[in-house]
Amino acid sequence: MKDDPTIPADARFETRAIHVGQDWRSETGAVIPPIYMTSTFETGNPGGFDYTRSGNPNFRNLQATLASLENAKHATIFASGISSISAIMFSLKAGDTILSEQQIYGATYRLFERVLRRFDIKIKYADLTNPANYALIKDLKPALVWLESPTNPLLKILDIKAISDVAHKVGSIVAVDNTFASSLLQQPLDLGADLSQLSTTKYTNGHSDCLGGAVCTNNDEWQEKMIFAQKPSVCSRARLMPGSFHAVRRPKRCESSVIAPMRSNSPNASKAAKASKP
Repeated sequence: MKDDPTIPADARFETRAIHVGQDWRSETGAVIPPIYMTSTFETGNPGGFDYTRSGNPNFRNLQATLASLENAKHATIFASGISSISAIMFSLKAGDTILSEQQIYGATYRLFERVLRRFDIKIKYADLTNPANYALIKDLKPALVWLESPTNPLLKILDIKAISDVAHKVGSIVAVDNTFASSLLQQPLDLGADLSQLSTTKYTNGHSDCLGGAVCTNNDEWQEKMIFAQKPSVCSRARLMPGSFHAVRRPKRCESSVIAPMRSNSPNASKAAKASKP
């Protein structure tokens, strides 16, 4: 979804947040997308829809917007942030190893410890702000390296590019929970990650009125896995409107809610804070 012929190639974030994914306009002229309440679609429709759980026009609109904001080829949406994380994890198999940053979102940790371990998926934790621990990637050759940057809640900053470079040399997939930085401040795929996961419930939506999650990728094989995982998910929803928060409100809150804590809580946060300051 990187290319949209209706949007200038040099369009800024605010323009893409508001205008990408508006594919209903050419058919109806509607300036706001209708909410599709149907559960089932007639066979042979031009959009290829069949059952809302596995996609409807609202999903497609939102996925197009998020893919553009993440500089991704694909985006797949889910019912919540943790369901999008689960979609990634349930694409692994028994015997696989996950190497995870040690300080991660509590619900992710519970998923790892109380669910995945029961299915013989091995999880190792390390402080991945310390480059000395990158050696674990070479030693373990994990199926998946799981990162958060900034982490929730301590706001540790990880070097996504350096970790991705090491991981790819041993064939590991790198996934980044991009929830706290959001698409406004960081695009993990541009830094070498294979998957960028978002809890759209938080800064992407920003209004505390909708649950959602997304996985963005340029990897066609992983996109097929996400589509497969989406089908059994409970993910019916109306369209989020990320532009209103991302483009207007988020920059005004960055200094107090993200940048200042990053400066005080992580040795390498100052550089990242200056780079992301609007």
